[in-house]
Amino acid sequence: MNFIRQRLITLRTRAREMQTDMRRWALFASTVSNEMRNDLVARLTPAEREAFEHTSDVARARLRPVATPIETLRKWVDFLLERVGEQFERARALLDQGRNHECLAVLADIEQRMIQPNRDTLAFIGRSLRQRTSQEDFQKMVALDAIIRDLYLPTAKIAHQRGLIPKEALSRTPLAYLTDATDGAFTWRQHAQAAAVGGRMIPITLLGVPREHTADPWNLVAIAHEVGIQLYQDLQLGYEFSDKLLRESVNANVSPQTAPVWARWHETLFADVFGVLRMGPAYVSGMIERMGVDPRLAVAFSSESPAPPVYIRWHVMLQTLHLIGYAEEARRHFGQIHMLCGDPVQLAQTFGPVWMQLLNEARSIAGLIAFTPSQRLGGLRIIDAAPPFLSTEAQQAQKVRDLLLAGDESCVRDNECRWADSGRNIPAHLALAGLRWAYETTEDVEASRKLWIRFWCLMQVLTEEVLPSREREDREFAPTEAAIKTLAHHAVPAMA
Repeated sequence: MNFIRQRLITLRTRAREMQTDMRRWALFASTVSNEMRNDLVARLTPAEREAFEHTSDVARARLRPVATPIETLRKWVDFLLERVGEQFERARALLDQGRNHECLAVLADIEQRMIQPNRDTLAFIGRSLRQRTSQEDFQKMVALDAIIRDLYLPTAKIAHQRGLIPKEALSRTPLAYLTDATDGAFTWRQHAQAAAVGGRMIPITLLGVPREHTADPWNLVAIAHEVGIQLYQDLQLGYEFSDKLLRESVNANVSPQTAPVWARWHETLFADVFGVLRMGPAYVSGMIERMGVDPRLAVAFSSESPAPPVYIRWHVMLQTLHLIGYAEEARRHFGQIHMLCGDPVQLAQTFGPVWMQLLNEARSIAGLIAFTPSQRLGGLRIIDAAPPFLSTEAQQAQKVRDLLLAGDESCVRDNECRWADSGRNIPAHLALAGLRWAYETTEDVEASRKLWIRFWCLMQVLTEEVLPSREREDREFAPTEAAIKTLAHHAVPAMA
């Protein structure tokens, strides 16, 4: 009996700590009642209280861009704890009645279905928030958020205007979190997919960015691929596009033998086409560097794999470039691929005629994904829903390239950032494209170091310019309390 009561108390303590942790973040990011504030501060040790008093203003300033999501999360946890509390009361009643085994079963269910999955969710969220308050990462996190937001929101807004997703879905625009090589295999995406399979609803979305790319930000163009996958899942395009590649591709000069292979690769192909549409040649350049480290792996081929060989992915990207008017850049990047992996005819001798067949069909596949109407999008084509990288966008990226190449590291001493005045209204993802283009002209480490410093200084300027509109949109998109309560009700998986 004593053991069971102890177990009940332990689990209640864990649940209460989930709520306390989220409310502490809310202290920094939003207005909470004096009663709640005093209660939270009273639980701090003297050392924690002193640290809180010394760092609260700095932390509040750094968390300002995510104040609305933090408030949403606080309410979500509060509603979730109400539901958990009901189950604790049920367990205690069973214990008082001497129904020990039934009580243990309820406690096990609470731990496995209510506490542990949501603790895992809050662990990812807490990590992102801690990175946003750290001296080394806070400014980069705001910049990464801006890039992700510029890539994600235009398409999501169009989907909302078409009535495909509710306004509250816009509040789940992904927030960045930095991943490290020591993290292991379990990622936020795997966590979110497991939640979806179990019927759990989470009020926030994160997008993992390898920390190493903050050291080589010209390779952050890969974010466009991750955003493409997130949109693909959020808009539930998978069934339609896999079917499109399987059935409609045959009418676009794709072989009936290779159509099932293309259909198996639908998610990765969509994300690559999306990346090219949004970031143009810069995306292709970055993905060649990022995925071309080992040419042998780039041509590793299995028709049963859920993702195409890197070499095939590159060719779909090149054909997408052709389709949006960047034929010269496509030819130049093909030369890089040829140098890395060799002649495609020779590769076909190794992998068989299916290899050349896939390369010849890459243009049809790119066109099918980008330029055919989508029923799920209300008849829109992807190029209509994902604003493409055309001449205006190229001019803005070139302006950034010129800004980054025009000076040196002295920009760090210009607190007003006057050197960047001409680029203040450029979207963050186009600034990233401009960085990639600038990087392609560098020939040594010192030149790349200069670009690194000037890029992060420029991103500080750009994010400060858009912060008021970001806060306004966050408040506009924020879910109502009723919607948050519904999310909390569905925060428990159907089965452990």
